Amino acid sequence: MGFSSWFRDLGVPWKVSISVLGGVVVVSSAYGLYRCYVHQKEQPQDKTSLRDETVSEISEKKVLVLGIEGSGKSTFLAALAQHDSPITSAEREGTTPTEGFHVVCVSTEGVSLNVWEIGGKFQSYWPNFVNDTSVIVYAIDSSDPALFDKSKHALLEILSDVKLKGVPLVLLICKQDLKEARPVQEVVKFLGVETLSSDRQIGVAAFQILANGEVSGLQEAKHLILNFCK
Repeated sequence: MGFSSWFRDLGVPWKVSISVLGGVVVVSSAYGLYRCYVHQKEQPQDKTSLRDETVSEISEKKVLVLGIEGSGKSTFLAALAQHDSPITSAEREGTTPTEGFHVVCVSTEGVSLNVWEIGGKFQSYWPNFVNDTSVIVYAIDSSDPALFDKSKHALLEILSDVKLKGVPLVLLICKQDLKEARPVQEVVKFLGVETLSSDRQIGVAAFQILANGEVSGLQEAKHLILNFCK
């Protein structure tokens, strides 16, 4: 299948952004994303090859990051791309809503995490990306209670997809650094975590960027993701 057909199957002309961490060359084109997507299938099957043995030791997992527009998904991926380095105010202010999708590939603790963020305004296309998902990360803006209902509706709708049955969920409670932010427990209760956890594992991470640019909650989120991938 050609890359043009692959993108056409997604149902929308996507704008692509990719960051690859852990010593891998950065890919920044649509074709590059397609190659990244099918790369594993094209690996040589000779099990006697030292290179293949090394590849086989690395577990690849797909992490799907969702949330309505402005929920904090792009900032979360930016923090992942920074290798835990502080995020400057200029970088934070320069973060714009994703037009399409954004992929960050992170290799850590013997696991290769392919983290896919899908733009919040393209909610109707989210189901196109759920195949082979190991963990869902759902971001919610804790500083805007007026959007809690919309965010909860979007979450319940995507979790109803049969392909995501039983897939672990990480609730990313974002923007806890803002004075308008509601307490984590209040947001979690509103989302009805007790009901959601009836058929899947659920973890909660409070995510915020402190005044000095330090990221709080990133390690907790990564820890949850890695544990759910095992």
